Amino acid sequence: MKKIVSNIGWLLLEHGSRLIFALLSTSLLARGLGVEQYGLFQYALNLILVFMSISFICGAEVIVPMLVNASAKRRRLILGNAFYLRLFFSILAYVFLVSFVYISNTREQFYLILILGLILLVSEAFSVVTAWLQSQTNIKPKTILVISTSLIKCLIVALLFFFNVVDPIYYAFAWVFEAGFIAFGLICIYKNISKSNFFYFSKPMFFYLLKKGFPFFIALLLMYSFLRLDVIMLRHFSDLVTLGLYTSANQLLLSIVAVSPILAMSLAPAFVYEKSIINIKRNIIYITIFMVVVSLLIAVIMNYLSPIIIPLLFGHKFNGAIPIFSYFLWVMTLYFINEGLNVYFIRMQLGRMLIFKWLLVLLGALIAYWYFIPLYGAYGAIIGYSIGYSVACIFSVCVMFLDSNKFISAAV
Repeated sequence: MKKIVSNIGWLLLEHGSRLIFALLSTSLLARGLGVEQYGLFQYALNLILVFMSISFICGAEVIVPMLVNASAKRRRLILGNAFYLRLFFSILAYVFLVSFVYISNTREQFYLILILGLILLVSEAFSVVTAWLQSQTNIKPKTILVISTSLIKCLIVALLFFFNVVDPIYYAFAWVFEAGFIAFGLICIYKNISKSNFFYFSKPMFFYLLKKGFPFFIALLLMYSFLRLDVIMLRHFSDLVTLGLYTSANQLLLSIVAVSPILAMSLAPAFVYEKSIINIKRNIIYITIFMVVVSLLIAVIMNYLSPIIIPLLFGHKFNGAIPIFSYFLWVMTLYFINEGLNVYFIRMQLGRMLIFKWLLVLLGALIAYWYFIPLYGAYGAIIGYSIGYSVACIFSVCVMFLDSNKFISAAV
């Protein structure tokens, strides 16, 4: 029990430090590049994250349970094939990314995205070590690595800022360095602890992991596409100033809502791990109500502080982001509700249902963005964002209180 509590503590420390360093880096980046170039840089990062979801083919939810009591030989078999599977899809993702940028109207960002896209080639494949550390309840080495690397990246960005570097490509190398150094560090951690390597290929295991991870992969692909679609659509249907202001408000919001899944999953063990389905549903409603109260409290406080925080973080050039951020804060409640309701899907192991959920969410948001962004710019993106999460919440409630199979049959 002590080991589990310690592991959770290190996880929270990693997430907290990552958020702090990300905000510092983003703040310096915004001040160094200005509104328009900052918006383009964030667009590039969001585009890369969408394509990165292609590499989520064999997630931790698949390989961590397999690694818990695995022998050294079995562990090497699992990790090696998960590594090659992720690496193959990461290379595929990079090819798709470069092709998309080349044929779309973003050629002026071709070299920036070409460099930032290198993150795709190292992030997911080498993170199989993270899954192994999770299976051993020993996340501390990775946490220390991430904190150290995030600090170095932040210092690199600070140096570029203080030397008045305004070319976003130089800043891109800081992000690539972070991903590459973490990948190298994970290999060193594995070799130091296990005294072996995991580079092993087996065709049967490769295709077994592909088949087992595919349903989760589709759900993650759809979810990440929705989460980043607003910035991508805004880039193509609005101006660069609007893009810069929106992405700064969105970045600050993401830092706040990061507490939501941690909060929901912290409450879950005490409330939903029992046999009675009626009690499970009732307790999830209680969790969701609590999440709503927390989100509204955060919204009130941050709405009051936003005229101070945004100029302090991004500079006075980004004051136009304040009203955008204010609208975002009230929509944030839908995000918290969805995280509360997600506990039901996890508890009942409804992985297949998540595919239908995020497909509907993505389609709803896509239509909304297509219609509202040309009319209302950043506020149109917020409307699409709120419609997407409204669909997510409605779908989750329907799954909870209607027969799942009948609901899916009706939806199809």
